[in-house]
Amino acid sequence: MIPPLNRFLRGWFGYFRMAWLASSNAFEAMDQIVRRRLRQAITGRLGNGWWNQVLPNRTFGALGLVSMREMYLYQFKVRSASVPARKG
Repeated sequence: MIPPLNRFLRGWFGYFRMAWLASSNAFEAMDQIVRRRLRQAITGRLGNGWWNQVLPNRTFGALGLVSMREMYLYQFKVRSASVPARKG
């Protein structure tokens, strides 16, 4: 379930990253939604309850789920330092 989801999330990030350059709140919100839905798919339960405590966020990182917030932060850490100024 994780590899096709990662492909979708990377595509979604690539499409919308330029629209939300001022803030990463949209990417954080999408990460929360994705993790919540994965918890529901894995446990088979809906809502907030004790079963959400069993699967912390770091568990999804260990399973290989990409984080759009981390991709967003990486984009500005690495690319902004290495991209030369555009002269027009």
